Amino acid sequence: MRLLNTRTLQLTEFVDFIPPYAILSHTWSPKEVSFQEIHAAEARHKQYAWVDTCCIDKSSSADLSEAINSMFRWYARAHVCYVYLAGVEGPYRKDAKTILLTYTPDGAASRWYSRGWTLQELLAPSNIIFYNREWQRIGTKRQLLTEISDIASVDEVNLVKLNLKPTCIGQKISWASRRKLPE
Repeated sequence: MRLLNTRTLQLTEFVDFIPPYAILSHTWSPKEVSFQEIHAAEARHKQYAWVDTCCIDKSSSADLSEAINSMFRWYARAHVCYVYLAGVEGPYRKDAKTILLTYTPDGAASRWYSRGWTLQELLAPSNIIFYNREWQRIGTKRQLLTEISDIASVDEVNLVKLNLKPTCIGQKISWASRRKLPE
């Protein structure tokens, strides 16, 4: 696993022992976030961070394949996951569901909730902190559990489960069917 050292900004390869790390979940956009998440990780005293835009060598089919097959595990093992909701503006003076669901420029749920890849990024980590486009903290997965469940159409029990294997495959397909994959 390749991690970004938040202090030196150097990529480091780990094979056996993987140190505690922060991981970023976001939707790709023309203006990628990169240094903000490094600073967010450093502010929380994480020496290492994993960000797909710099930790995956997309020119290598082997590296890309390994990343795709390892993604759920990497998110599950992260010490903390920062979810960057680029479509959510601030400041807020409303309840959490309104913030997450309708406080976007187009009045729709943040694009993050509609993308296929972000489903595993919501389910795998036990510790998630949500941020708006200005990197203002919205809250944690546990604090916003009811609101996230409503928006993502995933029941609260499955949002906090550490093992989703016993969950019916039909249920998992139902969650994924509401999301879009890149073309």
